[in-house]
Amino acid sequence: MKKIIEACDIILEVLDARDPVSCRCKSIERKILSMQDKKIILILNKIDLVPMENAYAWQTYLRREFPVVMFKANMQTQNSHLSSFNLFKKSIADSSEMADTLIHSTKSIGTDHLIQLIKQLSKVEGSNRAVTVGLIGYPNVGKSSVINSLKRNKACDVSSIPGCTKALQ
Repeated sequence: MKKIIEACDIILEVLDARDPVSCRCKSIERKILSMQDKKIILILNKIDLVPMENAYAWQTYLRREFPVVMFKANMQTQNSHLSSFNLFKKSIADSSEMADTLIHSTKSIGTDHLIQLIKQLSKVEGSNRAVTVGLIGYPNVGKSSVINSLKRNKACDVSSIPGCTKALQ
């Protein structure tokens, strides 16, 4: 984790939406913030496993400190070209039934918002620059699934058994 923090400009801390407070590591967050030009984005992953009201409450609570993206990774049973829904926010406002359908689909939610947020944070003095992004988080919060969803193909192995991914990906 130390190598990731040192090498990256933006750190994505993946939290499990079922209990995000216990998935956070405040001491690591303080260390990251003490370093020059480092930014943190919290990813509230597995929002399909909690009621939407809970996910929104956690998002509101966590936004007091860092930007937060609600996220649902792709179902890993898809063989190629993992897809995403970018109509999620609008759907929640318009129809709770449609939002429920999106949440329980095999497609990811939050990828476009996360990529847009990374682009915004990478702008320095009006110019775009290349940034390095790293993911950190406790075992089984969905780090590899988030990577696969962002890349829209299977880049990392995933497993429900902790410790599947022990090395840098």
